[in-house]
Amino acid sequence: MFGLDTFAQIVITCTGCTSLYLLASQSPRVRMWGAIVGLIGEPFWLTTAYLNGQAGIVALAFVYGINWTRIAYCNWLEVVK
Repeated sequence: MFGLDTFAQIVITCTGCTSLYLLASQSPRVRMWGAIVGLIGEPFWLTTAYLNGQAGIVALAFVYGINWTRIAYCNWLEVVK
C-alpha cells in the first residue's frame, strides 16, 4: 500500500539528492537553491519521523532546518551583492 510514509520517503530521497547536487556548485545562486530544496524536504522528515516514533530524528530535522536556512541566507547575501 502506498501510504503517507512511503510518499514522505520518496520526497526525502528526491530533495536530499537534489540539494546535495546543487550544494556542490560554485555558484552562490545554485547553492542557495540547494538549501531551499533541502528546506522543502524537512516537513517530510518530520512527518516520517513522527509516524515511526523517532524522536531523535525529529530533533535532528530541526537542526537541519536551521542549517538549511543559514546556508540559504548566506548564499542569498552573496547573490544580492
